[in-house]
Amino acid sequence: MTTIPARCFLIDGPLMGVEERRAAMTLQMAAALLADDAAIDPADAHRCLHARGYNAIDVMMLVEPARYEAHQQLIARVISDE
Repeated sequence: MTTIPARCFLIDGPLMGVEERRAAMTLQMAAALLADDAAIDPADAHRCLHARGYNAIDVMMLVEPARYEAHQQLIARVISDE
């Protein structure tokens, strides 16, 4: 039985700078959190991102920036609706 090692986006990701990779991954994670309504509770955010297949290292490093981005998008939606 062979196992495939988990891919880490920040290490194995596309050829771009680290900051660009962080920004891209943060936006993807924020979208996932908003889609699953998991941006409020930190534990829900971790579970959501792990269930979506994100690498554990990526989740640990970027869950808080992703939650922050998701909160900012929620606030922008509320403001634009008024």
